Amino acid sequence: DNSRERANGLGGTGVVVDGCDVCAVHEGVGEAGGGAGNGGGPTLVEVKFTRYFGHFEGDAQTYRAPGEVQKLRDEKDCLKHFETRVVRAEALTSADLRAVDAQVKSLIDDAVAQAKAAPVPDAADLLTDVYVSYP
Repeated sequence: DNSRERANGLGGTGVVVDGCDVCAVHEGVGEAGGGAGNGGGPTLVEVKFTRYFGHFEGDAQTYRAPGEVQKLRDEKDCLKHFETRVVRAEALTSADLRAVDAQVKSLIDDAVAQAKAAPVPDAADLLTDVYVSYP
């Protein structure tokens, strides 16, 4: 059951990629963009991935088997797979990846601190950039 098949009806092509494989996603999106850039038309890229979290905050996920999410995290985590792949290929070291993680964490921490320190927006800005007007 793939959404990519719908692309044919829209005059394009579709590809399915494993969302747990960073390199597969990069390749699939790169090929789609390259095809479009060379006049090949649009490509729908369907990324198959299983989410770890429920449908809403507080979702007890009673529809999942006990231990299912932990098994997914252990066996399918895209970042773990990426690290294994690039370290094995000697493209990066685990220390290189930890340094990137630290930089990203710092950027996020700075952005959160900046957002918390920002003034509360005016009520007039509440509907700014909202595209639906209700009567």
